[in-house]
Amino acid sequence: MMHDPLEQMAEVTRVRFEREYARIAALVEEEVTLRKQLAQIKAQIGAGHVTLQGPDMTIQAMSAGLLWQSWSTRHRARLEQELAGVLARKAVVLAEVRIAFGRKDAVDRMQTQEARDRAAARTKAQFNRLMGL
Repeated sequence: MMHDPLEQMAEVTRVRFEREYARIAALVEEEVTLRKQLAQIKAQIGAGHVTLQGPDMTIQAMSAGLLWQSWSTRHRARLEQELAGVLARKAVVLAEVRIAFGRKDAVDRMQTQEARDRAAARTKAQFNRLMGL
């Protein structure tokens, strides 16, 4: 059980930072997935481009090409919309992560300074004992 208030504060700030970091990690993972899907659909669109020219194009081939083009356009737009939402949420969470990190860093520095102060006080007390003060 922790009784030192600074130690308790350090634990709380560490837990909050880890929670915020986990949130941003999940959003980054979602962003990467969407970007991969977008790259994949863009590659498919580039590779599967159907030209509707030529005397041997049948109505069926034209229809399939139009259906593919319509589906790929809708799918790409949906992925881009999802990515925009993820990026917006990521920006908000990133600001919260920065705040949590700043708090954690400040408490860590306070702990370090307190440890230095205690060590200096011990050294001074030992010196005073040795000098008979």
